[in-house]
Amino acid sequence: MASSSLSQEDFEVDYEASARRTRVRTARARNVNAARPAVEVAPDSAVDGAITAAAVDGAFPGEHDASPKPPSLRPKDKRPARPNHMSKGKQQRDRRKLREKRRSTGVVHLPSTESTGGSTGEDEDELLSLNAETKKILYTMNFPSDLEADDEDNQDYDSTVNQSNSNASLAQEESSWYRASNGRPQTPSTENLEELLERAREENKNLLELLEKKDQKILQLERDVTKLKKDLQTSGTDCDKLKEENAALIWSLSQLSVLSGDTVVIRDKPRSGPPPELTVSLSNIISGKLARRPNPPNVPETKDEVPPFAWEAREYLRKKLIGKEVTYSLDKKIPGGTRDCGYVYLGGDITGENVAHALVAEGLVEVRKGGLRSSEEYQKLVEIEEQARAASRGKFSTTADENIRNVIWNLENPSAFVATHNKPVSAVVENVRDGCTVRVFVLPEFQYVTVMMSGIRTPMFKVGEDSNAEEFAEEAKFFTESRLLQRDIEIKFNKVLRNNIFATIIHPNGSIAEVLVKEGYARVVEWTLPHLDAQEQCRLRAAEKHAKEKRLRIWKNYVPSANDNDIKEKKFEGKVVEIVNADALVLKLADSNTLKKIFLASIRPPRLTDSQPQETATKDTKGKQFRPLYDIPYMYEAREFLRQKLIGRKVDVNIDYIQPKSESFPEKVCCTVCVGGSNVAETLVLKGLASVIRYRMDDDKRSSRYDDLLIAEEKAMKSKKGIHSGKELPKNRVADISGDYAKAKQFFPFLQRAGRSNAVVEYVASGSRLRLYVPRETCLITFLLAGINCPRITRPGPNNTTFDGEAYGPEALEFTKDLCLQKEVEIEVDNMDKIGNFIGWLWVGGKNLSVGLVEEGLSSVHFTAERSQYFRELQIAETAAKEKKLKIWANYEEPKEIEVKEEIKERLPAYKSVLVTVLHSDFSFYAQQTDQGAQLEQLMNQLREEFTSRTPVAGAYNPRKDDLCAAKFTDGLWYRAKVESISGGNVNILYVDYGNREATNSTKLAQLPTTFHGIAPFAHKYSLACVAIPSDPDSKESAFQALLEDIVDKTFMMNIEYRLPGMDYVSMIIPDSRDDVAKLLISDGILILEVRKEKRLQKLVGEYRQAQEQAKKKRLNLWCYGDFTDDDAKEFGYKR
Repeated sequence: MASSSLSQEDFEVDYEASARRTRVRTARARNVNAARPAVEVAPDSAVDGAITAAAVDGAFPGEHDASPKPPSLRPKDKRPARPNHMSKGKQQRDRRKLREKRRSTGVVHLPSTESTGGSTGEDEDELLSLNAETKKILYTMNFPSDLEADDEDNQDYDSTVNQSNSNASLAQEESSWYRASNGRPQTPSTENLEELLERAREENKNLLELLEKKDQKILQLERDVTKLKKDLQTSGTDCDKLKEENAALIWSLSQLSVLSGDTVVIRDKPRSGPPPELTVSLSNIISGKLARRPNPPNVPETKDEVPPFAWEAREYLRKKLIGKEVTYSLDKKIPGGTRDCGYVYLGGDITGENVAHALVAEGLVEVRKGGLRSSEEYQKLVEIEEQARAASRGKFSTTADENIRNVIWNLENPSAFVATHNKPVSAVVENVRDGCTVRVFVLPEFQYVTVMMSGIRTPMFKVGEDSNAEEFAEEAKFFTESRLLQRDIEIKFNKVLRNNIFATIIHPNGSIAEVLVKEGYARVVEWTLPHLDAQEQCRLRAAEKHAKEKRLRIWKNYVPSANDNDIKEKKFEGKVVEIVNADALVLKLADSNTLKKIFLASIRPPRLTDSQPQETATKDTKGKQFRPLYDIPYMYEAREFLRQKLIGRKVDVNIDYIQPKSESFPEKVCCTVCVGGSNVAETLVLKGLASVIRYRMDDDKRSSRYDDLLIAEEKAMKSKKGIHSGKELPKNRVADISGDYAKAKQFFPFLQRAGRSNAVVEYVASGSRLRLYVPRETCLITFLLAGINCPRITRPGPNNTTFDGEAYGPEALEFTKDLCLQKEVEIEVDNMDKIGNFIGWLWVGGKNLSVGLVEEGLSSVHFTAERSQYFRELQIAETAAKEKKLKIWANYEEPKEIEVKEEIKERLPAYKSVLVTVLHSDFSFYAQQTDQGAQLEQLMNQLREEFTSRTPVAGAYNPRKDDLCAAKFTDGLWYRAKVESISGGNVNILYVDYGNREATNSTKLAQLPTTFHGIAPFAHKYSLACVAIPSDPDSKESAFQALLEDIVDKTFMMNIEYRLPGMDYVSMIIPDSRDDVAKLLISDGILILEVRKEKRLQKLVGEYRQAQEQAKKKRLNLWCYGDFTDDDAKEFGYKR
């Protein structure tokens, strides 16, 4: 508890201050109420309105201290006598209680009469309460002096009032209430206490509502104030900058161009677009002006008539300033002009080198004379000029008149100019027309040339009525200007198209074209791209791809192709089973075993040249069907390259794009195919067997390795390979004899006598029917497999009908396709049917296809195979298939064996009259049928007439093995002959109509006319049946001489006893005596018996055995020393 002295002192001070406050408030309320104007502010008015209202009400911070305060007089102290110590203690307790109440309710407290020792009745308590409410009302009237006058008792409430003052709408409501309450504050008295009390209660209610809204309005005002502060700060910064510019007009810039030795164009650093330009002429100096391009441009070119060192001054200034950061200060503006005068300094401030001083010091310009020029800067320039004049520099030298350049403004022959400048040359960019077109002068000849950048195109400036520039044209031009204008570059001239020169600009920092494309200012154009080398093309495409992915500038609306994203499986593996022409493959997929046709992406196979359209080529084939594979140059070579490289091999496929179907073409799946890490399309292009497709600018459907294809094509063109060779295109003269019986009959003898020949399977029609290309004869044939009966497939018939297929026909077709389609095979022709189809045997990979089909149960053995040497293999294969019940043998049952006695077939000889023409060392001989003598004579006469009328040129014929040709015999006449072998210049031939052989020179051979090809040879090869030749050389020679004397050039009756491959074995009878020639030779001991097991020959063999037994008994010739044949007994060490 505080001491009584302190409490009494405290009380007196408090009482005196309370009385003073009441009087001051009343006086100020009257003054303010009378002088305050009415300000109406909407509750949701703008921030400016809030600030204005607050200012009017005197609510700006900091104004309270400066505002004058009305003088206050101390009132007469009318308080009662001081209380005693007991009343003072009670007064302190009451004061503490009232403080607690004030904190909790916000009601202002006034001291009660109890504190002074007065009465404590009900009237006095009511008066104290009324005074407290009145004080609260006065505190709500937010006058500055009131807020200052309140001390500790009013601290909490003052905080609330100050917050409400910051809100304009709160101030308006409070002031309007104040005006409503009688216009002026009155000191409360006992007469109006009830009225004041009611008003105070009403005001309390209003204040509570305002307090509820204060937080939201305070936050809004804080945001507005923050925004105003930022705007004020920005405005202040701009004002400061404008003041600095107006005061000094000194800027620091980084890009400029030089118009002459005393004038430059300065550009500020770009900010969201090309910056403005300013032309500045250096003050107080003058330089010679450069010559301008003559107008009209076709006037004769003259020497650059300019003052000496005008060009040198300009070049000095260009090299010194271009690309450097400079600072300039404007001296004066020229009224109505396009330029200003001032000074330019190197560096970021005016302490750098003064460019005008440097020019004057080098003697390249003069100080401008005339006028009042007494400034310090002018005097400095005069001093520098005097020094340059004294040193005879530049214009002040004795040889100044020699420094004048020769300029070539016009280019008469652009093609010749580009041809002579085939290497990079130095140049300076003088003007930028647009982002990809510049005007340069070439050094050292000062040739002015306008060039366009190869491979790209930037947005252009339109010319004409609609002169609006394309989007980003200004930006692209500025991009090029800021990097090239008046810079030293190298330029490589590429091509002249429509009198426009296309070139590659080489900047020290790289390719400007590549940067333009990468930044989205330009796009790649296909029609000038080929002028660049392959590496530059690759870089441009990579740059364009980057710009598209980032959607930069001209690509801001770029959308990639939609169908590429729809591809589910872009990579897969497959086995190549067919090559379609030279750009398409048929694959068998590894996972599903299905077939899929794909195309090589971005390449085009060889085509007919523009000078030889398809219609012309079709007419050249004499009405025959146009065959692209053989009639288009290099198409066959391209297909053969792919066939040999890919058929039967697994490849990796990457789908690049899908070309939608059109009216003329189906949908194409275009891919990049690799085998062993090598791109098939790239290799094809590298060999000159295909070309690369050029696309439109907006077409991004191309190979994923398109750049590699371009590089390969460029190499092929430089090497002049294939379609780029420039030579006469090769022609594949292929005879299609399929279904042409007449032609097939002409080719049949050659194919039959050739034995095994190489061929390529072009098409498989069924399991046993194939279409073959025979390279040796350059012909296309239809080939039927011999010795088998293969199920047929469904095939078309006449009048849109079809023939039903047989069971396992499709399986047989797939087996044959899988095994040999487009593979190299060997064939052996045996026969020919009535419509020109060849019948024979086919081997693929050393395996007989007929035997393979029988082994798989897809064919049965035909009865004609009995005469073939492959009959045994076919029988074994068929037996195995039957046992396994494969395919066609699934329901096969072995027939029951029925014992049938074999009928002994008698030998039924059919003798023909023949003339033996020649006997060979192997005891075979040739014979002619005597009834064909007239035909042979007629053939010889016709042949001799042919060669008499058309004498062949010696050596013009180039013989090949197995060719049928014409040969000149020793008698000087021409005969038909077959080439058996060639050794150097000698050719071994066989005269097919007589059977004799000869080794002759190729100059005695000639091409046999085709009319003589179809006639079968008149001499046929035979050998004696059932006889053997002695192995002893002497006995063999004796036998040969005996047979030669007995049969050559003689006529006999001959019967064919049996046939073996390549030989008919016969018996011959002498017509007059009916003696058997072989029997006579055996009985004389010259030949020996060969035992045959055929039952029909046993009678003949028995006759020959009896004749041999007689020779043994008589010991004739071979038997002179007894039986020389091997003994059957193994114990004697002999065996047959």
